Amino acid sequence: MKKVTVFIAMSLDGYIADSKGNVDWLAGQGNDDDNIDSYSEFAKEIDTVVMGWNTYHQIVTELSPDEWVYSDFTAYVITHNTKVSSESIRFVNDSPARLVKKLRAEEGKGIWICGGADLIQQLVRDDIIDCYYITVIPTILGSGIRLFGENNREIKLKLLRTQSYNGMTDLLYERRRICSTKEESGNDYMLNKKKIMIHVLSLGALCIGFILCRYVFFDIHGMKQWPVILFGIGIIAIVISFILNGKISPVCTAFSYMAGFMVGIMFQSDGTDAGGTPANNLWIIWTAVFVCLILSGMIYDKFSGSSKRKIS
Repeated sequence: MKKVTVFIAMSLDGYIADSKGNVDWLAGQGNDDDNIDSYSEFAKEIDTVVMGWNTYHQIVTELSPDEWVYSDFTAYVITHNTKVSSESIRFVNDSPARLVKKLRAEEGKGIWICGGADLIQQLVRDDIIDCYYITVIPTILGSGIRLFGENNREIKLKLLRTQSYNGMTDLLYERRRICSTKEESGNDYMLNKKKIMIHVLSLGALCIGFILCRYVFFDIHGMKQWPVILFGIGIIAIVISFILNGKISPVCTAFSYMAGFMVGIMFQSDGTDAGGTPANNLWIIWTAVFVCLILSGMIYDKFSGSSKRKIS
């Protein structure tokens, strides 16, 4: 579905033209060489322009009478006047909302709502605008044609980007999507399903590791109780992870049980304890690796969750 964007400049007090419809005040506070060409970047993302008759008439009679400046796009001019359409300019007698809804369902790049104010205000009232790309000009007009009129609904926006140059500020907002109760329930269900699957699979992998270490490889280490103790610690760690909505920690727990055992086998050494009894440090290495990887997973889950909350 195509994205619908209002790309327009307005005065600091919210006007897009003065009381006579003039826009010769659209300039920064200094030299134009200090301007940033935000239009060229925006134009790469669109293939359709929608405007009202007054905007079209001003373009072809005042702003650019010798050249149609939107030849790279398909332009739709909403008007009751009878005009012959061309390949690049199509005159339509339709409501703004119906036309834009039809266009946004087509394949292609985005749709630019060029103006004027009445067209924009109708689409805002119908909540059809996806993005608002507004350049604030360092001028207070005091009167004129307002960009936004009265609206019977509240539209919440999310700020995506700002940039300032030559006294002007570009503001890019997108409409905040509010899921319906049904959509939220569906999302919660999928998240819970994924969470349960991760922890069940991790528990299954831990059980497999326990069976291998306790029974299959018993002749290698000869320990009866220690594999059971570490297995119990692993189960507790996975349960805690489930309660705290962990994502990495259950996988780390399942992996570290077998990984700790393998590392212990590789680096074990024989010796004697203080009483002169033969001893082996396999269980120490195994435990150290197991616990360290579990804690690493829990720490990662904690801080990655905190970072996401800060960003959102």
